[in-house]
Amino acid sequence: MFSRLIVTSLLAASLAACNGQGTDGSGPLGPDDLGNTIGDAIGDVIGGKGGSGGVPTSPTPTPSEPKPAEPTTPEDPAVLRYVATDGNDGNPGTKELPWRTPGHAVRQAQPGMKILLRGGTYGPFTIDAVDGTAEAPIVLAAAPGSRPVISGGTVLVRRAHWQLEGLEVRPGANAGVRFTGSGAHHGVLRGSIVRDGSAAYGVSVDLGANRITIEGNEIMNIWRGADVDAHGIVIQPDAVGVKILGNEIHGNSGDSVQCIGPNQDAPAGAPARDLLIEGNLFYGDRENAVDIKWCEGVVIRGNVARGYRKSATSNGEAIVIHRGARNVVVERNDISEASRGVVTGVGANEIVVRRNVIHRPVDEKVGIIFGEGSSQVARHNTIVGASRGVNVLAEARGVTVRNNIFSGCSQSVTGSATIDSNLFFGSPSAGSGAVTGDPQLDAEFKPAAGSAAIDRAVPGDEAEVCGTAPDFGAIERC
Repeated sequence: MFSRLIVTSLLAASLAACNGQGTDGSGPLGPDDLGNTIGDAIGDVIGGKGGSGGVPTSPTPTPSEPKPAEPTTPEDPAVLRYVATDGNDGNPGTKELPWRTPGHAVRQAQPGMKILLRGGTYGPFTIDAVDGTAEAPIVLAAAPGSRPVISGGTVLVRRAHWQLEGLEVRPGANAGVRFTGSGAHHGVLRGSIVRDGSAAYGVSVDLGANRITIEGNEIMNIWRGADVDAHGIVIQPDAVGVKILGNEIHGNSGDSVQCIGPNQDAPAGAPARDLLIEGNLFYGDRENAVDIKWCEGVVIRGNVARGYRKSATSNGEAIVIHRGARNVVVERNDISEASRGVVTGVGANEIVVRRNVIHRPVDEKVGIIFGEGSSQVARHNTIVGASRGVNVLAEARGVTVRNNIFSGCSQSVTGSATIDSNLFFGSPSAGSGAVTGDPQLDAEFKPAAGSAAIDRAVPGDEAEVCGTAPDFGAIERC
């Protein structure tokens, strides 16, 4: 599992050094706060304000086992219960006399209870009997030193304030973990593995489930065949306030994360909204790292996406936003070894692509494509080695390309857009206020002393800067 701390600590260090504004990794929580943050971010960029920050370089994934919160009185029999493969559901569920099945255990749960599963293989189960509370969530977790395996079916969560921690789910032909219905809210899947499934997704949030956090998990090998999509995580209509944080997702026959609309293999409902995708590592899926369709109010921040090549079912987009998606911010991501870095398509509106590093492209070697849609901005990105840095299609409207670095690009900007104040090195210049010169980028894509990028960009996308003016590109030198 990929700890979000690897990515967010790099971001925080860069932001702190610049005294800029950014995230502390916690992410917005409340039903209004997240929407306001996203709306403000887009409004600020289009209106000439916003935060500054850095982009992580590709880190080496390290295992992460987030520590579940301990009950206040861990030996209190009213709080702690056990499940073991040699237990009996007629037992009281104590350490000495554990229950046998997770299904029985969750039906006995009460707010504040912590249920510990010892090692071994268990059948799937449904959580539909009792809610936890904000003050006393119910925790279902691996016992210390154990990795319980849930095999052959779905862990279905229909109730509120449940936290699943340290499980390994091998669902076979079924979905892995599903938070479903409006009764499933403020749930958590943390520090777990979901793997080797052949249904449409590994993890789903759907039918009005809301305020769900999916954090620090590894989700892999959700596969339905060479030409059939299967995704790591799917966010479906009516879902609100979902956070996808610090996961490692890879090797799926579709996308790592997909936010989907009705008539797209999903039930009818309102667009999913207020989605935060932050600090994740995505790689080796057959289609995309992140695919946003019809969803609203989405922030895709501080992720590492690599290895998205053309396939039988994809043009190799790392991040794609289309089919009516709107109010989306793509910022501070590190994208490499992708055919197309960031792409917008049919009906994508109010899209901001800023502070991303797109490098080592493959196949088509396109940094950013703006397709059919309106009010689309590429600002303060660093694009290295692309055949086309920013490609604006004829159907795109209201596109602005400003304060970017184009280094070693065969074509910098193609198509019709407002193009001003960009830095070009080994790339053809375009637009007004063009600056040519060596950005002298270091291994982390930060400009070195003497760089042509320093203090030469147009103000408007930074709350504060290091020098007399902002730097070109994704990362301020500080």
